[in-house]
Amino acid sequence: MNNNNFQKADNKHLINFFELWEKSWQIYHNKLWILLGIEFVYLLLAIIFSQLYIYLTSIKALGLTIYWIFVLEFCVWFVVGNFIKTCLIFAIAAHDSRKSFKELCQLSKEKFLSVTWVTFLQLTAIIGGLLIFFAPAIILAVGFSIVSFVVIFENLKGSDALIKSWNYVKLHWFQVFLLFLAIFLVYLLVSVFIFLILTLAVPKTIVFSDLFLNVYILISFLLFSPYLIIYSYYLYQDIKEKKSEEAVSSDKKLEKRQRIIFSCLSVIGLGLIIAALIAPFLQLKRF
Repeated sequence: MNNNNFQKADNKHLINFFELWEKSWQIYHNKLWILLGIEFVYLLLAIIFSQLYIYLTSIKALGLTIYWIFVLEFCVWFVVGNFIKTCLIFAIAAHDSRKSFKELCQLSKEKFLSVTWVTFLQLTAIIGGLLIFFAPAIILAVGFSIVSFVVIFENLKGSDALIKSWNYVKLHWFQVFLLFLAIFLVYLLVSVFIFLILTLAVPKTIVFSDLFLNVYILISFLLFSPYLIIYSYYLYQDIKEKKSEEAVSSDKKLEKRQRIIFSCLSVIGLGLIIAALIAPFLQLKRF
């Protein structure tokens, strides 16, 4: 009886920040080069797209066509970004083996479309939550924070994956929020600290130039993004190990309510995105 009580008490507490940091750092250190290699593909695409956009904006004859080119670029960037994220997750999950980029692509091609779809649903639901207020958007972002891992490792798709992620996180929501807040604060502090050192070592005309700032942001993102995925992966593993009966129960009525709420928020979010896309044309007709 006492053992059961201790087990229940232990299930209420997730892995602490320092343990999570240590486990994440070990994998990050061991697989740094393959992770950065995967991220470099994404970074290279971002640079190519940004340069293409800058070039096309200089061609005045294109008019609003440039706007749709930018939307198309973003869609391609979004899909490729999810493919890269899927590759990173498979690279992290292969603890004892170093898979090549080709092998990771082979593994990812079966899952990345599902990851892309659920990420789209996740973002539209969060945007829909923003319409209500800022707090619901944060609640949803934390609740859906492990959804990509649910898709990949539990073979769920779309709203099913969102519901499972939500049910995993909801009993530990505040702990998960604090863990993500902690890692983002560390990233912010380290980035600012390094930047301050650079201001002392490099002439200020260079440090505060647009080119230097953009490169610095890109490099810091390149280094931090794989670490955040590792951090999230181990958090997902810990949440899954400590899942309660409530998290895995098949309450059809509750699941139906969750599906309706998440679907409504996604539709609202999609409506806001469409409104933002057609706004420039409506503005143009006014004049």
